[in-house]
Amino acid sequence: MTKPPAYDLQGVSENDLIDFTPALRAEAVKLVSRYTIGPLFTPPPVSKWEGPLGLVMVPSATGGANWPGGALDPETNLLYLYSFRSPTVIGMVHDSDRSDMAFVNGQAREPNAPTPAAAGGGGEGGGPNLTVQGLPLLKPPYGTITATDLNKGEIAWQIAHGDTPDDIKNHPAL
Repeated sequence: MTKPPAYDLQGVSENDLIDFTPALRAEAVKLVSRYTIGPLFTPPPVSKWEGPLGLVMVPSATGGANWPGGALDPETNLLYLYSFRSPTVIGMVHDSDRSDMAFVNGQAREPNAPTPAAAGGGGEGGGPNLTVQGLPLLKPPYGTITATDLNKGEIAWQIAHGDTPDDIKNHPAL
């Protein structure tokens, strides 16, 4: 076993999807059925409109602890980390207009769509939105603060960080 343990999600499984109501859960499961999900280091697929569109990845380039960093108390040897849970999609597409490499990051476009905007994207981004009726795809907490005891290699404590946004608290589906 690796120590210390992970302080946030390391990949995505169906168990991580929202389950506020059975209907929202079913919609989340249906949405991710068009994608690949799996543990950390699952390779992104070649994006196809019929699926998979890409890999739902957590932590993402804007999630985890990469931007705010952490703080170490040298007297207690506790490491404090803020983490933000936000999935992103990585898919591989062939785009000779953007690169001479065989594949670049992007998502397949809807066939016969007149423009990338009408197709829901293409190239970077694109595809369906990773929300369920405007609600985050993954269960809360969306942010946490974790104290890791580096002497023991264990999480000393972890708490949710931040308030539930009003658009979630007041969502009509809830």
